[in-house]
Amino acid sequence: ILISTLKSNHPGLYDYQTQEAFKELLKSLEKEIASSKKVLDEYKIVSKIIAAVADAHTYTIYPMDYENLKEKQLIPTVPTKNNKEITIDGDVVQSINGYPSLEILGKLQSFSNSDGNTLPYKNAFIELEFPLRYFLFMDESERFEVLFKNGERKTLNGKSYFKEGLRQPALPPAFTMEENKAIIKIPSWEDDTAASFNTNLKEMANNSKLGAFVNSSILKAINSQVEHLVMELRGNKGG
Repeated sequence: ILISTLKSNHPGLYDYQTQEAFKELLKSLEKEIASSKKVLDEYKIVSKIIAAVADAHTYTIYPMDYENLKEKQLIPTVPTKNNKEITIDGDVVQSINGYPSLEILGKLQSFSNSDGNTLPYKNAFIELEFPLRYFLFMDESERFEVLFKNGERKTLNGKSYFKEGLRQPALPPAFTMEENKAIIKIPSWEDDTAASFNTNLKEMANNSKLGAFVNSSILKAINSQVEHLVMELRGNKGG
């Protein structure tokens, strides 16, 4: 049903993959489909199919109800990551429970959707929900052995993602100055106060908090007479 629905209804099923590549993916998952016994197994298969579509507006939702997920003891840290490494408090992670960090990152990326398979976009969402995604796609353990590249080891006991503050709050936009450069960082376009962003900057400033922030930041940059204005959109989650 899922495949026939995608083929008949999705307008961009082959925008970022060929029809042949999609067939090969489905063929490679046949054994996993036949042997899947748990809802979580099926969720992984569906997530990999949806990730291949490479459309941020086509995604899967969690396979368990909220009450069930609240009780799971997940890895109690939210590491930062780039395309090649995972760090915790500035220290580069070599492995978690024996899984090399590159394997973890590659696997989580393969299950994450994004427009055009852009890794910074995938990594932004992986970072936002790392404990949950690690549990769903990597390892259902409640105890975690972390080995760092500097040789240090840490044993971490799991915590509730929803009860104990592991869920990361959305980052606010920020304005900074560096020498002759002004930087406006916008982590997300989400703004429930916005009437529309399809207007000029003055109207945006009157109609949304984000518009007001962008407007005031640009005025600061102009008044400071900096030579360069940088709009920092890396990791922006859309909206």
